[in-house]
Amino acid sequence: MATTPKPGHAALGRFTSANKEARDRYHADTARREGASRILNPNEVSGEYDAGRLLSTTLGGIERMLTIEDLHTFRKNVKALGKKFKGGITAKSVIDMSLKVDRDRSNKEITMAVPVQLYAGRVHFMTNAGPKSDVTRHHVHIELLNYSAAISSPAKPAELVKMMATGPLKLDCDCGRHTFWYRFIATSGNFNAGRPENGFPKIRNPNLAGVACKHVLRVMQQLSSPGVRKQLEKMVESGRKGVTPTRTVVSKAEAKALADQQAAQTGWKRNQVESNAERQARLAQQRGVQTVVQRSMVKAKAIAPKMVDAAKKKFIAQAQKLAAMGVLTAKQLAAMLAKLK
Repeated sequence: MATTPKPGHAALGRFTSANKEARDRYHADTARREGASRILNPNEVSGEYDAGRLLSTTLGGIERMLTIEDLHTFRKNVKALGKKFKGGITAKSVIDMSLKVDRDRSNKEITMAVPVQLYAGRVHFMTNAGPKSDVTRHHVHIELLNYSAAISSPAKPAELVKMMATGPLKLDCDCGRHTFWYRFIATSGNFNAGRPENGFPKIRNPNLAGVACKHVLRVMQQLSSPGVRKQLEKMVESGRKGVTPTRTVVSKAEAKALADQQAAQTGWKRNQVESNAERQARLAQQRGVQTVVQRSMVKAKAIAPKMVDAAKKKFIAQAQKLAAMGVLTAKQLAAMLAKLK
């Protein structure tokens, strides 16, 4: 009987060409962006917009023509964005600041995030694509900003990897969600690890909500997993060997083993992409259920003896009534009462 292939297996096809594929997509995206003519640039957001360009926006929930009032709103949104980010962002913050819809999609659709190549603090991850995608995989690149401090520290690599994985980082993904919704935010927040974007997302994300796609979120969740940290250790060890670090290349066998492990653990709570608020709510709910169960058990123990005593009294009264009616003899009544002691 044929078995359904795991989502990660298709993504691992042509594994050795992953780097070339990532470069090709980068160049294609750059060429597309350079040829785009409907971009709202920073000068226009500042007030130099020519209404004759007839640009549109979805600010307010429906697509319509861009107005001067919209530009005021965009400037406020960009200003608020600048206050959120001071350069770099942690994996925890990426998840906490993401939209629930992206977290849900990551949990339901993205089962793997495996490193392909690591070099001097930069890590190329590959993830499977969603079920409706026209490609089988996506490429996520991150830059760990504590890498330089890690390779110059005398501490053990295992300890340093935690500092890198939980510290500030920059990120990039080749998917459309990141390109058209979040690349501007990453660029403005100074945590962009790919092509910069200064064109305001007036159509896709005019309110500048969220921060990461489902592929990036899976990488953020897996960044602290044992399998990924093992590869990060190799990168640190490589950086310590000489002035010029060497690339750490992950084999297809290693990637497949890691992908299979991640897919098997998809349903585990600790492997879910969840914000800190969601985690606290889940734990509080678990504590609440445990408290209710414990109280019920205490209540049951307290009530049980009373229920038994009441049943005994009712039985004795009925037995005595039967004896008075002659249904039971005195000997039979005594024997029955003796069993209740």
